[in-house]
Amino acid sequence: MLVSVLFAACSPAPEAEVGAPTWHADVAPILVARCAGCHVEGGIAPFALDSQASAAAMADAASAAVQAGTMPPFDAYETEDCTPTLGWQDDPRLTDEEKDTLAAWAEAGAPEGDPATAAGLPSPVVSELAGATAELAPEESYTTAGSQDEFMCVSIDAGLTTDAWFSGLEVLPGNERVVHHVVVVSDPHAETAAWGSAYRSCFQLPAITDSQALAVWVPGSPPTELPDSSGIPLAAGARLVMQLHYHPAGEVAEPDLTRLRIATGPTAPEWQAILFGLGNFATEAEGLQPGPGDRSETEFRIPKNVPDHTETEIFTTEAGETDFYFFSVQPHLHMVGTDMQIRWQREEPRQSEAEDECLLQSRWRFEWQRSYTYAAERIIDLPRGRGGDTLWMQCRYDNTLDNPGVRRALADAGLDEPVNVELGEGSLDEMCIGIFGAVYR
Repeated sequence: MLVSVLFAACSPAPEAEVGAPTWHADVAPILVARCAGCHVEGGIAPFALDSQASAAAMADAASAAVQAGTMPPFDAYETEDCTPTLGWQDDPRLTDEEKDTLAAWAEAGAPEGDPATAAGLPSPVVSELAGATAELAPEESYTTAGSQDEFMCVSIDAGLTTDAWFSGLEVLPGNERVVHHVVVVSDPHAETAAWGSAYRSCFQLPAITDSQALAVWVPGSPPTELPDSSGIPLAAGARLVMQLHYHPAGEVAEPDLTRLRIATGPTAPEWQAILFGLGNFATEAEGLQPGPGDRSETEFRIPKNVPDHTETEIFTTEAGETDFYFFSVQPHLHMVGTDMQIRWQREEPRQSEAEDECLLQSRWRFEWQRSYTYAAERIIDLPRGRGGDTLWMQCRYDNTLDNPGVRRALADAGLDEPVNVELGEGSLDEMCIGIFGAVYR
């Protein structure tokens, strides 16, 4: 359907200058590959880019957004100080050549060109989860309305009558106009069964014993799949908790029933996977480092009206002989956060390894939080860790009215001026935590 829309007849467009990029020959393939997950009619994006007419109207804005790096919403980036050894799976960022093509197309007046010269269109990034074994859904739908974002949690029976091993998850949004992002975590002991079918307001995920993050989904992203030959144990009777970020939909919205496809198997894999969080240290004894804004002692405190505040955390793992390999990394902050750097410092690096390796440098936008998965052919090619190594993390914050997140959090709290921000779980508290996926055997 998308291909037919892209080549549908549209209103007269400017003729192409000699040598200028055109919609059919140059631009359509880029927008299908990089933007079609969101910018289609009926999608979460505020406008479509799936025809020459719709894309031409936004050509200047689209070019400016990709040049600035704000679109597509993939916030990992590389610097001279911090460039991960491996690239990322499903990286939607445009190449410099693609950026230049969009800029030249906008500058030329967004010409359509000759349909006879149309280039082949790539397949959209989104695909189905390979090996899905079950499709799950909440017992009831949810309808969001009004002008405010909502964060709602719902508990779902995973349908497991025997112990199993989880290997993948696909999110199927019910109402693509309002589902902004989804986080799915495990509830191994079915503690949330008492919720029944009700949706609960949850800006922060609830505390669940032995819970692990399983997937983070944003529009246009592919299914979550663990590395080959790895899995996470899920006990019989376990439940899944799904947190949904609903985007404002005006006074009335169609109901949403977002579903999940999961892949599980009965046999223990070669590698056991684990997803875990480290950070949010409140004291120097835990690993919080002295920094700007501290008063009489080391503290997690972001002073009001400070545009570039940092909090640094260091955690040394217990000594051990078992190697483990990082396959994903995800930053997590709240509304005041702007950036995070994560490094792994090895006590005994091997010959080909860096003593101090950058795992991630990422801008932070609460509305586009996601996990980043390393692109590697083999597990042993992934960044390696061992007990005795040290995790170093630094989070940056902008606690001024120049930060849209601060303005939003203050408005939600009925305030109009920044306040001092401390560690906590509310929208006017902050965090500095890394969520890591690793495998071991």
